[in-house]
Amino acid sequence: MKKTFLALCASAMLGLAACDPDDTGNNLSINGQYAPGMKIDEIRSDGSIQEAWTWSGNRLSRVDYYDDGQIDNSAVFTYSDNRLTSITGSHGTSMQFSYSGNQLSQIALQQEELSGTLTLEYSNGKVCQMTLPIPRETLERMAGDEMPGFVSRGTAEMHIDLSWSGNNVSRQITAANFTTSITFGELMEIADMLGMGDMLSGIAPYATILAPFQFPLTLSMTDSTTASYDNKHNPFQGYLGGFDVENVLTIFSANNVASTTSVSSMDYTLSLPDGLPAMLAMARINLADYGLEFPLAGSVPMGEEHETFTYQYNDKGFPTSATSSYGDQKEYIYAK
Repeated sequence: MKKTFLALCASAMLGLAACDPDDTGNNLSINGQYAPGMKIDEIRSDGSIQEAWTWSGNRLSRVDYYDDGQIDNSAVFTYSDNRLTSITGSHGTSMQFSYSGNQLSQIALQQEELSGTLTLEYSNGKVCQMTLPIPRETLERMAGDEMPGFVSRGTAEMHIDLSWSGNNVSRQITAANFTTSITFGELMEIADMLGMGDMLSGIAPYATILAPFQFPLTLSMTDSTTASYDNKHNPFQGYLGGFDVENVLTIFSANNVASTTSVSSMDYTLSLPDGLPAMLAMARINLADYGLEFPLAGSVPMGEEHETFTYQYNDKGFPTSATSSYGDQKEYIYAK
């Protein structure tokens, strides 16, 4: 079950991108054209090429992604009237951009396992929230033959809330909210993960009575990340080609991320189905005798992670290499 909702979050987060319409010290102009202060040529790691960037004047036109020295995927950037209109991948992935005035308002996503429309909201000229409904057909594809059946019966939506400190994102809260209904058998299977194993054990003998009912269940996988920054220039600010939610901090912020702390949890609310209270009363079963009072709600900690980054810089204050505390692998950035 934990794997199910981690997969839900990960899939929902693919392809996220956004822009800050305030172009003061910002690399992304208000018309949706990426205009960096550092034109990246290649990104290498331990001597092996990872990415190759192609430019047409000051416009980024293509990024090739490598695996074992071979191009594994490419992103092609298309513009119209000086605005970025789409990014198309070589495996059928795409992002289509819509604008409201001078602000990017929506991104239509098409990924291998995900399609949907990401909507952006602004406060004081900066993106404060992004919302992505996850279609039922996407959940059905994700469930496949390996995940529990109640995944495909549910509805889901993802929210990303951003808090700002100057021109940097100080906090990012990502929540994938999932609503479904589960049978009593499915409930007992995931009870231990939800912290309700001992709580529900007393009513297990009544499984036959409870079997016809489906219990409304709401789950929310939440990741809260706080970040600190250096005082140097971030060459990826405004770069909409990052296909990972972890890049959101980098897409928005004017400086380079120095450290992050992420805390993850899963919140749940379980309700009684319509008609079940009357059935329990007829059977003279009082849930209070088992210490149960519905709706049941709680939070399950999923972990805490810390990551730090170190950089080397050129004479213009842009990083030429970056190292994460997650490993010894160093990333080298080569500019034109």
